[in-house]
Amino acid sequence: MTLTELLTVVTIVGILAAIAVPSYASFLRRSKAAEAPTMLGTLFQGVASLYERDISQRGAIPGAGATADRTRCHLSVDAALPQPPGGPGSQKYTLDWAGMAALTRNQFEAINFRASDPLYYVYTVDLVGGTGTAVAGTVMSCGDDSATGDPIYDLQAVGDLDSDGVRSLYELSVGVDGNGLYRNPGVYSERPNE
Repeated sequence: MTLTELLTVVTIVGILAAIAVPSYASFLRRSKAAEAPTMLGTLFQGVASLYERDISQRGAIPGAGATADRTRCHLSVDAALPQPPGGPGSQKYTLDWAGMAALTRNQFEAINFRASDPLYYVYTVDLVGGTGTAVAGTVMSCGDDSATGDPIYDLQAVGDLDSDGVRSLYELSVGVDGNGLYRNPGVYSERPNE
């Protein structure tokens, strides 16, 4: 092999690497970003299930002034998973459910959300509507009388997949539909691959 042939091969390999490396990095960010819409869907299933199920407790008889309506329940206040040290970044983090604040743990348990796999994003459940009576000893209110079409939650995922300080946002809006909840068909996103 001559020097010219060797230089030609090195040049071709360099060009291929210049094309492949950025494409691979972009592919990795897109694959990491797929977590957010999936987990927002899981959060939606949890809040919809809470809204539709009967939460009557064994032996609980509504007292004076209490509501007998134990359906159409929603979280009483916003819920947010704790952020990893330094905020979300390019590395996954694992939630410490045992060390988490009791209120936060109880909120996410009420909607059957317990991520056991490490996460790239921080998730929040923002209460933007809903009425009802607080249920003593729980993190929820029941007897919601919101009209069909009224918003009730914004589910959000915030991340920074390349750790450059610019965060991406995914948001799923949830509203009331009769005795259940509905979600927007799509997930809103800002800077999805950041």
